[in-house]
Amino acid sequence: MDKIRLIVSDMDGTLLNEKQELSSDTIKILIQAQQQGIGVVLASGRGLKDLISYGKQLELDQYPLSGYVTLNGLELYDSKRKCIEKQQRLTYADIITFNKISLKYQIPLIIFFEDTSYLLNSTSINKSYLVDNSWVENSNMDLIKKQDETKLLKIVLCGNEESIEYMLNHLDENIFNQYEISKVEKQWVEINPKGINKGYGLLKYLNQYHLAKDEVVVFGNGENDISMLKQTPNSVVVENALDGVKKYATYLCKNNNEDGVVKFIKEKIL
Repeated sequence: MDKIRLIVSDMDGTLLNEKQELSSDTIKILIQAQQQGIGVVLASGRGLKDLISYGKQLELDQYPLSGYVTLNGLELYDSKRKCIEKQQRLTYADIITFNKISLKYQIPLIIFFEDTSYLLNSTSINKSYLVDNSWVENSNMDLIKKQDETKLLKIVLCGNEESIEYMLNHLDENIFNQYEISKVEKQWVEINPKGINKGYGLLKYLNQYHLAKDEVVVFGNGENDISMLKQTPNSVVVENALDGVKKYATYLCKNNNEDGVVKFIKEKIL
């Protein structure tokens, strides 16, 4: 990999350790990569607000090729956090659709808005299921209806592994035709508008900066990373990736708690 100009990495379960932190070595190596002219892009299901602190640690704003692919490709931002691309977000009608699914399969529903997150159809949730550090407030559809729809970020179904698998195997096919439905972790499923995914976001980002697919290396671990792993021959998954995701990668690196991403970067790129 002697002509890599962009490093794109998923966050939770990939670049971040189990404490949802960037290790000191990760910070050091990614800053070093940027100093050598290689951009670093944080590609996540999270919104920009939840990525800013990591971007600051990595000094992304100092390097023009760096930036953010947020909400699974829905919104793209440059290194200064200026919006490059923004697609239509989900709507209240979509919440109604997935609230019905949540009730049918008895799986808690989390509605993410810009300012807070709301839990539906459950009075509590197993904290170990949460992919990020989201603060979740118990809610109901009447309260959700009063929220500003334009601030809706994403919809998540979050429950035990068996319930999630059963639901995914029994959902009406029309739902898959209408939405991007991705299992990020065994207990966590994220919903996006159809056609909007990390692969879409990555292609838009490459086009913005006039980069070729073979000039980027991509790291991931979940189903929502598959679309971007498929865009380049330089695709890497961490050892802890979901089994169904590994077949889409050219390379396998150490797990996220062993700094797998930056160990790969040190060995293959820098």
